[in-house]
Amino acid sequence: MIRPSLIILGIILGIALGLLYGWAISPVKYTDTDPSSLRADYREQYLLLVASAYQADGNLDRARERLAALRDPDSTQTITALAQRMAAEGKDASALAALAADLSGGVQPVASASESPASTPVPLPTETSTPPPTPLAAPSLTTFPTLTPTATPGYDYTLITREPYCNDAERLPLIIVDVIDADGSPLPGVRVTVTWGEGEDGFVTGLKPEISSSYGDFLMMVGVMYNAQVGSRTPPVTGIAAPTCADVENESYAGAVRLVFQRK
Repeated sequence: MIRPSLIILGIILGIALGLLYGWAISPVKYTDTDPSSLRADYREQYLLLVASAYQADGNLDRARERLAALRDPDSTQTITALAQRMAAEGKDASALAALAADLSGGVQPVASASESPASTPVPLPTETSTPPPTPLAAPSLTTFPTLTPTATPGYDYTLITREPYCNDAERLPLIIVDVIDADGSPLPGVRVTVTWGEGEDGFVTGLKPEISSSYGDFLMMVGVMYNAQVGSRTPPVTGIAAPTCADVENESYAGAVRLVFQRK
């Protein structure tokens, strides 16, 4: 009759040998992992890389293909939520906001990379005959640079409109900010910082593309004075407070303040 101690010893040895084989001798190797299988924090990093790549090359079709790999039924909403959270944490969410706005119909897809704002058309070079290159004995492999988020340049903006805004349907005490370029086109992804007393918060434009890719808003508390600054070098607009509005029945409510900034 086999002793129980020998059976237990055999089981322990079997487990130990199995772990040794699985961890050291032949561990599981993951290759060509589908992005849709990534855990939540890695999926966010993936979205940041896609947004940074789009900011660098402007290729919306390629960005859509990369996002499709996540198999997210509403990737635009996911990107918008991530951008809002990053903006609330004081992080740069401009690349995410711009991508979300363009995915919602802000721009048409482009086929080539590196299109900068207000770019001057570059004439195509004249084709000339050149001597054949000298063969290289040992050609080296081209190393592609690692994509890194690009910081938003510190542009100057001018306040061109400051007005009370009364909306009988919404009746919300908002700070509404629209930011446009020098040519009047909307500018998504612009950071707006709001301060009051001891508090500070912020948002970026373009997170509500159904209104406008230049639009952003902040909910005020009635009776509190606020300041709003667009970018980092433009002086803040001070003394912002919810105005008193009246509807068609002369019933009063707290309204909004609309600010329009234009990049110089």
